[in-house]
Amino acid sequence: MADASRYMTQRNGWVWCALAAVLFGAATPATKLVVDDIGAVTLAGLLYLGAAIAVAPFALREQRPTATRRQRSRLMIAVGFGGGLAPVLLVLALDRTPAGTVSLFLNLELVATAVIARVFLQEHIGRRAGLGIVIVVLGGVVLAGTSEAGVVFGALLVAATCVCWGIDNAITASLDTFSPSQITLAKGVVAGSVNLLLGLFLHDAPVATFVLAALAIGALGYGV
Repeated sequence: MADASRYMTQRNGWVWCALAAVLFGAATPATKLVVDDIGAVTLAGLLYLGAAIAVAPFALREQRPTATRRQRSRLMIAVGFGGGLAPVLLVLALDRTPAGTVSLFLNLELVATAVIARVFLQEHIGRRAGLGIVIVVLGGVVLAGTSEAGVVFGALLVAATCVCWGIDNAITASLDTFSPSQITLAKGVVAGSVNLLLGLFLHDAPVATFVLAALAIGALGYGV
């Protein structure tokens, strides 16, 4: 009975992982559809505000231990890199590079996360994981090497995005006083609001239809 229960839990975990991958993957081409109609910084802000809206009902009712000052400081660093800088870089990349190419380059996030975890957190990387990292890096090099100059610059922007998300992943892995939904809510409210206000200062306000579309993409792709 215990084995059956464990199997069901593992299977459900794989299902949730697969659904998360589909939604996150779909967010990139969906964002490409509106990137020409909304400023990059504004769009980045709307995406994460959408994510905050999606997770707010869960985050606000969760009871967690009181966070220490160190934990709150780390959370703000994760918010700055993962919710503030990373989405702006990603949107700038999508403005210059095909969505499919950007999606392939986003595999570099696992490389960045693994390297940061190894160098700064002294986490172990096994032989198979190391081989996987090498393959992903070589794939990115081949993809960039066969592309035109504009795509190469977009690849650099995606790589910078992945480094920011790698930092975010490494930090949030140690934030045991915050749940994933609470971390996402913080990113959305703080970084999303700052990017939105900055974007509205730099560009004209987008049409309401595109605002709703960006919020929906963020809610599904980064929140749900």
